[in-house]
Amino acid sequence: QETSLETSGMTAEASTGGVQINYVPKDGGNDFKAYGVVSYANKSLQQSNLTDALRARGVTSAGEIKRNDAVAMGLGGPLKRDRLWFYTAHRRWGTDEIQPGAFFNKSTNPFAYVPDRDQPAYTHLTNRDHSVRVTWQVSPSNKITVSESLQSNINAYLGTNALISPESSQYLTYFPQSLTAVTWSHPASNRLLIEAGAGYMHNPKATPLQDGVTLDSVQVNDTGTGQRWGAFATTGSTAYSAKGQAGHQMNGRASASYITGSHAVKAGITFYQGWDHVDRYVTQSLSYTLRNGVPNSVTQYAMPLVYDNNMSSNGVYAQDQWTLGRFTLTGGVRADFFVGTVKPADLPAARFLPARHFDGVNNVPNWKDVSPRFGIAYDV
Repeated sequence: QETSLETSGMTAEASTGGVQINYVPKDGGNDFKAYGVVSYANKSLQQSNLTDALRARGVTSAGEIKRNDAVAMGLGGPLKRDRLWFYTAHRRWGTDEIQPGAFFNKSTNPFAYVPDRDQPAYTHLTNRDHSVRVTWQVSPSNKITVSESLQSNINAYLGTNALISPESSQYLTYFPQSLTAVTWSHPASNRLLIEAGAGYMHNPKATPLQDGVTLDSVQVNDTGTGQRWGAFATTGSTAYSAKGQAGHQMNGRASASYITGSHAVKAGITFYQGWDHVDRYVTQSLSYTLRNGVPNSVTQYAMPLVYDNNMSSNGVYAQDQWTLGRFTLTGGVRADFFVGTVKPADLPAARFLPARHFDGVNNVPNWKDVSPRFGIAYDV
């Protein structure tokens, strides 16, 4: 329904600086309304910029749209006139993009990359979103909204290019990814507004093996050609995961505002709780480095890596705003408390390491911050 952005002069409501974005979703209303959009494109609807001059310089293929499509619809209206409304939206969109100079690997030798000129490599992205929001005007001074969004995301062959073979690229999937939110607003008088809300995001992530990759596959890098193939070896967040990873979180807020017109006072609290689960491994716990086809080095990985983190952040703030002629003065103070915890971890025995145990660690970090906020604006 509405999007607002703040780029500077942050009030005490925000815990951090930088751009702050506030989305106001659609509530529906007393009239039924429907929206829809469909779009589609493929390489037949795209021109190529591969010229003879580029071919003479060794460029054999150009980037192309293999598939680019989107289907979306929204519907809103009354469940009970003047009392209960709904809005629901559903969307599917994605794209397959052929990468210039990139091809699937047809080599049967794990120490060699042979491009399959009949199979151009591409990146694959597919997203789905199903959302519904219900608004209930409980009384003239009480309104409650409940919203739910369910999403899925598949990002295959991420990072594939002329130097990275598809089987050595990233594969990320998020499902079922959901966001549940509840808000309550209570205009106690024409000057006093009380609001509260809470939300929970369920955010699982799977990073499976690409097609053609097995547990016996090994990533190979050739520093002479710059080529990478065979598998994907990293200790970062996009590493292979045996049981999946997760980054769930819960947020909440409550505030009271007293507004007289030229004067506005607001005080409130915010809270955040996050849970981070990590499960990562590298196939064979190895990667090889060649130089122009000649073995150069071996990298061994201390994997698998399994651990859990908890994060908690709570804040309390108060602020005041005055309008004096063309000047608007803002003053406030905010106190934030952030605590991180690493839970105990038991890592299984690996190819190059025995089983290991790590005790939990509390207060990593434990921050307490008090931030004064002052601002002045002049209406020219």
